[in-house]
Amino acid sequence: MQFLNLLEQQRNWAPCILYVDENINHFREFEAINADQGYEIHFSLNAKASLMLGLKIQPDVIILSLDLQEADPIEMIRFYKSQDALSNTAILATSQFQESEKIERALEHGVDDFLIRPYRDSLVNKRIRNTLQIIAIQKSDRIQMALSNILEESLNEIYIFSAESYRIFYASRGATNNLGYPVPELQMMSPFQFMEEDSASEIKAAVHSLLTGSDSQAFLNAEFTRKDGTNYPVEIYLQKTIVFSKPAIVALATDITKLVQQRAEVERLARAVESSAEAVFITDTRGVINYVNAAFSELYGWSAEEAIGRTPRFIKSKLNPQGVYSEMWGQLLSGNTWQGSLINRRKAAQRLSNSLPLLGQDTRQQQNWLDDYRWVDMTVSPIFDQRGDCISYVALQRDITEKVLDEKKQAQKHIQAVIRAGVAKSLQQQSTLKVKLHEVLKRLLEVPEYKSLNRGCLYLNNDKTQKSELIAQYGEFLTGPPTHYHGFNFAEEYAPYPVTVRLMQIVNQCHCDCATRQERQENASHGHYLIPITHRKEPLGALVLFSEIFPDDDPDQMLFLNSLGELIGVAIANDHLTQELKSARQEAVEANISKDLFLANISHEIRTPMTAILGYSEILMEQLEPGSQVKMIDTIKQNGDYLLCLINDLLDLSKINSQKMTVELMCCSPAEILNNVEILLKVRAEKKQIEYLTEYDGAIPEYIQTDPTKLKQILVNLIGNAIKFTDEGSVRVISRYLTEGPSPCLEIKIVDTGVGITDDQLKKLFQPFTQADASMTRRFGGTGLGLTICKKLIEMLGGSISVNSISSVGSTFVLKVPVGNPEKLNLLQYDSGRQGQKEDADDLPADLTGNLKDHFGFSPRILVAEDSVDNQNLISFILQKWQCELKMVENGKLAVEAALAAEEQGTPFDIILMDIQMPVMDGYTATRELRGAGYTRPIIAITAHAMTSELQGCLAVGCDSYTSKPINRKQLLGLICQYTNRKHAHTV
Repeated sequence: MQFLNLLEQQRNWAPCILYVDENINHFREFEAINADQGYEIHFSLNAKASLMLGLKIQPDVIILSLDLQEADPIEMIRFYKSQDALSNTAILATSQFQESEKIERALEHGVDDFLIRPYRDSLVNKRIRNTLQIIAIQKSDRIQMALSNILEESLNEIYIFSAESYRIFYASRGATNNLGYPVPELQMMSPFQFMEEDSASEIKAAVHSLLTGSDSQAFLNAEFTRKDGTNYPVEIYLQKTIVFSKPAIVALATDITKLVQQRAEVERLARAVESSAEAVFITDTRGVINYVNAAFSELYGWSAEEAIGRTPRFIKSKLNPQGVYSEMWGQLLSGNTWQGSLINRRKAAQRLSNSLPLLGQDTRQQQNWLDDYRWVDMTVSPIFDQRGDCISYVALQRDITEKVLDEKKQAQKHIQAVIRAGVAKSLQQQSTLKVKLHEVLKRLLEVPEYKSLNRGCLYLNNDKTQKSELIAQYGEFLTGPPTHYHGFNFAEEYAPYPVTVRLMQIVNQCHCDCATRQERQENASHGHYLIPITHRKEPLGALVLFSEIFPDDDPDQMLFLNSLGELIGVAIANDHLTQELKSARQEAVEANISKDLFLANISHEIRTPMTAILGYSEILMEQLEPGSQVKMIDTIKQNGDYLLCLINDLLDLSKINSQKMTVELMCCSPAEILNNVEILLKVRAEKKQIEYLTEYDGAIPEYIQTDPTKLKQILVNLIGNAIKFTDEGSVRVISRYLTEGPSPCLEIKIVDTGVGITDDQLKKLFQPFTQADASMTRRFGGTGLGLTICKKLIEMLGGSISVNSISSVGSTFVLKVPVGNPEKLNLLQYDSGRQGQKEDADDLPADLTGNLKDHFGFSPRILVAEDSVDNQNLISFILQKWQCELKMVENGKLAVEAALAAEEQGTPFDIILMDIQMPVMDGYTATRELRGAGYTRPIIAITAHAMTSELQGCLAVGCDSYTSKPINRKQLLGLICQYTNRKHAHTV
């Protein structure tokens, strides 16, 4: 078509001239001269407006006056020359004869020629014709070049052949490619040589009609034969033209093989539409139905004869959203496809049904609705002809009624689940039962899908008053919540429970919210549900919900409402149980507090005499000669130590179980902890003549993040057990760094060659107060708490403990301890089997021999506050042996008075040893009063309370440090040296 348009453009060219001048007379003079030339002449009196006019009409020639006053002609020339749209436009300047200077300037800036006023006809005609001839030549060149490109590059078949001899003298590349003939062969042929005889006759007739009639073009179909003998259908366009002054025919042939195939496909589709299970109807552009298939008649009950000739309004219902049909036609008239869901009417008995089958309709109503209506998924598309004009509309409809009803059923179940969840949430909130039940009514009656339920109230049985009470109400009542519901009188009969709501009741029409007959006449009746509130089939009350008349009697709806009553019943029972649990919890908390106080007091009461027992035992062992008496004293001390371990285990287990024990993660050296444990326990192994070995399987971290105290406690317990249950052989402690698994860890194995553990014994190994068997308790002793504490402690550290054992062969306990951030670890290789080095932390000054006077050069003055006479004597003996100057008081009040008096007299005490639990004034209060009075000297607490909270309490009131009973003489000596040195350094 582009080729033909260019030919038409060349034949029908009418030159366009734009004349720009502010003097209308000049234009009229020019127009009169060229009136008979066939030019299209435009005129502009406004110079600036002519700029835009020139861009709009794109004239072949612009005649510009150089006498313009409102604009500079030279600038206008520059503007015209700068526009791509005017690149082929010639500019002629016009001026008075005597203004040759203006004309010269215009020529310098690119005008193509000039006209001198007053105009002479012959000169104007000549110069205009010369200019147009140049333009025509340029246009012809461009058109010829474009034509040549089109003819050469076109994929269609283009032929130009003689209208007289029919010989082809031009064939495009598309023609040679499709037919398979080279150009020289085609130029020796006529078009009729590669087409069927019938087609050739039709083309000859069309050519004759073009040459003799008024038609300028013709369309027809034919079938071409390729050089290889194959045929293909074509659509031919013929147009007459003149070539070399002789009539010729231009033929454009388009291969329509695909189009023919598409037409066959359309026929197949038509057959498919007729047999389709989806309803199909086709209308013209006015919307009048001209085709329906069998599925349409089956869906709507209208035969083809009844439907054809009518518009689709006869299946239109009033149940679709407003504007849906306007939206549909808006899309169709815009040439687009519309798709959506509609509710269409069937050919059935007419009923007044303008609502959807949702909640609030019984089964009979829903079935009537389904007889009249159908949900359909509908797609409507416009059909266009070859020119792009809409000729009809086709509509496809699929019946989705069952699917929609199922989805609505599922949606109803979803809504019910959401309501049930909301009710459950309301019943779980932290508020009173009355507030919860009011929130339940609000949630239930504000659900949009349950808008037919508009009011409600809730009654609960009161077992104490033997009456039914209105607990909650929601919605607007005319006379207030009624008390009489069709045989259930909540004000009278129901009060002593003679009539109880046990089964759901549905009332279709009722006026119970109207006090007078006039109110009943003025207000429409309503329906309601009476829903029993039960727990374990026992009635607790009733939920009354008001609705429209004839409430929904769907079984699922009934089950749902019954479930709400049961849910509320469970919540009421739980509320009662919660109140009971609160009371029980309070009692348990008080009992736990009493237990902690009991353990603390027991600890104090046992540790206080144990201080004297163990202290004097150590003194007697130092003073007596070896013999039977020393063994007796050693027995006393060992049993005292055992009793002390028992107390510590009980306190640890109590703290763990009450979640009062905490861990403090810090950077520490695992090798140092293992070394310290070896120092502590190797003596036991040597006493039993078994080997104690610390081994390292590869490099381990130099430092890890853990609680060193808890880890040491675990190791001491496990390795101590291994030594206790091993009579010969060895106890090996093997450490290695594991990088496998989700996070790296330090693995510590305790391997012994002891008595071992059976499989049955392993199952109860970590239970409290349990040992492998009773004989072990008799043979080795112990409380059975150690492994329980170890397991709980290692889990608090984030690790684990496991055991493998063979009876009579030995056991292996495996600890896995988290190490912290593995990227910050520095791995070191330690020597296995090295001897434990003494801890620096326990070192006393090198020159200390037990005589503090010789060590310090003076006798430290120490004030001791202790109420136990036995402990007073023990501490006095120890301190006097260390050459300390001592003052003893029996309560905190005396300690405060003595300390402050010594300060005033200029003979202050170097250290105060303060017992915590004393009569008159305890150690906490005494320390607090001393610090409040400005006392700054060291105060060391002596406490029989071993619980962490008590020890931290000592520091909190102002103590510098503390030591537990029974008194560890080495620890006490270290504290005295530490704080005396510190005080002495401060004084110096």
